Amino acid sequence: MQSILFFICYRLSDFFYFLVAYIIRYRKNVIDENLSNSFPNKSADEIKKIRRLYYRHFSDVICEMLISPLINEKEYDRRISFNNFDLMESAYDSKLSTVVFTSHYGNWEWLLLAADRKMKHQVLAVYQKIKNPFFDRHMQKLRTRFGAVAVERKQLLRKLIEYKSQIVCVAMVADQAPRNPNEKLIIDFLNQETAFFQGASKITHRMNYIPIYVSIKRLKRGFYEVSFTALPLAKKATVEHISTQYAKLLEDDINSQPEQWLWSHRRWKPLDVIDSPTTINKN
Repeated sequence: MQSILFFICYRLSDFFYFLVAYIIRYRKNVIDENLSNSFPNKSADEIKKIRRLYYRHFSDVICEMLISPLINEKEYDRRISFNNFDLMESAYDSKLSTVVFTSHYGNWEWLLLAADRKMKHQVLAVYQKIKNPFFDRHMQKLRTRFGAVAVERKQLLRKLIEYKSQIVCVAMVADQAPRNPNEKLIIDFLNQETAFFQGASKITHRMNYIPIYVSIKRLKRGFYEVSFTALPLAKKATVEHISTQYAKLLEDDINSQPEQWLWSHRRWKPLDVIDSPTTINKN
């Protein structure tokens, strides 16, 4: 049954790819602008190739997310491998809570599901509420399938107090543009000034949690590899330093396989004027 499920999934993805790449040309101008600004040394043909590969990857991820509730646990184990997972096990054995910094790279929804199955920590999956109530309920149900607790971003501090006696893993997608100017840190990222949300770094620093960067890369269609990388310990690092180290690791992933990041998102919105803007170079 699972093989039939994936056969249908990728045939649907093939159709979806043709639709978004050649008929709708989904957010083509946004994608091209983001790619051109991020890779100023690449030719027009190279940008076009990355866009085409991105549409293919994007189509697969959308269809993979659609079938996620139907994939059994054994199939997740077969399709997703892990590197350096001992970082999480060591933290748990030492009774240390963690913050995992993730991004819109690879298949981030599969990352949550697969990692949640393996972790001993109680996973608190932080999310931004979706305006459509149906999709919001659907995504919450999906993300909590293997025991994670879905936490709306605004309720995170309250939830951390509630779980203060437990060893938790706070899972946060940290590459989105901040809405609150007070949460903004400007970092030199992908050849342009980029505003980063500091919430994950602040939680790490305030709660004295262990910060860990987690990446999921597509190896081939339907198969991914998850890697865990330790960020500077919260006791020894400032909020700004944790954020810049996260941005550097994400940039390295994007440079290695650019088509796997979410280029159709309007990531670089005009930077609001703030009292003391700080631009930090990752190097």
